[in-house]
Amino acid sequence: MLGARSLSLVVVAGCIAFFAAGVAMGDARITSYPGFLLAAAIVILPVHVVGQFRQETDRAWLPKLPGGRANHLKLVAFGAVWLIAIWIMPFTGFIVAMTLGVCASLTALGIHRLYLTVPVVSVVVVAIFALIERVLYVPMPRGPLEDAIGGLFYRMAQGS
Repeated sequence: MLGARSLSLVVVAGCIAFFAAGVAMGDARITSYPGFLLAAAIVILPVHVVGQFRQETDRAWLPKLPGGRANHLKLVAFGAVWLIAIWIMPFTGFIVAMTLGVCASLTALGIHRLYLTVPVVSVVVVAIFALIERVLYVPMPRGPLEDAIGGLFYRMAQGS
């Protein structure tokens, strides 16, 4: 268990360092918010790793998953579905990719009522898209469906 926890903290610290270095945002200074997070991660990471070494009796690098082979395959299928959903998002847009991702991951986990799942997931994903795009003003990956919905939102806002 120790290795997975420590590795996850290293990945988080690396992501924070990536953004604090200004690779994705432009000019970031150490006094900015990402710089503060980076400094905090650099201080907290060694303290956490040392604390885990002192508390853990199992020093294995990979945790042992409970359950049999079928449960492990479900977990792998769930992860693969989300990697594919993220991969297709630039081509299909947020709504289609997330609807397919949620429905496929629920199917991989054993939910088989697609006649109920697909409409509910579709409505929730469109609502999330509208909330993020129109209320929070955060641009989302767009596809043909998002462009049509965006045009509909624009016409509704104009009153025509």
